[in-house]
Amino acid sequence: MISDLLANEGEARPTDIARRLGVSHATVIKTIARLKTAGVATSRPYRGIFLTEAGQALAARVRSRHRLVVEVLLAIGVPTEAAEADAEGIEHHVSETTIDAFDRFLRNEEVFAEPDSPVDEGRLRSKAEMRGPNYSLTTHLGWRAPHASC
Repeated sequence: MISDLLANEGEARPTDIARRLGVSHATVIKTIARLKTAGVATSRPYRGIFLTEAGQALAARVRSRHRLVVEVLLAIGVPTEAAEADAEGIEHHVSETTIDAFDRFLRNEEVFAEPDSPVDEGRLRSKAEMRGPNYSLTTHLGWRAPHASC
């Protein structure tokens, strides 16, 4: 958010951050203090907060991680608005291993299943193989739709 405000507004003021996040000004001030202690931000009296080189690098990684999660959600058919909103929570709770798997999936590289997985018996499968002409994700996962009675 700080990086976005700096890029779009030229500065990131605590008041603007508090308003966008829906938190108190005091909460933002405490968070800024932690960011400064961590060496990722600086601030000036009566000015906004600015990112150090380390802060800019961190912001780039966070933005990249967010975009990756959004892209995966879009790839599996989640509508754009929901993907953007859901990515905000997901990106903070997935491991680097999962992020790397998301990246391989989007680059159409081979993906692994856990050994002895009932889903694909531990075989290495490519996304293309998984999505072959007779492939259905619901069948692959063992889900069958209930039969409608006619």
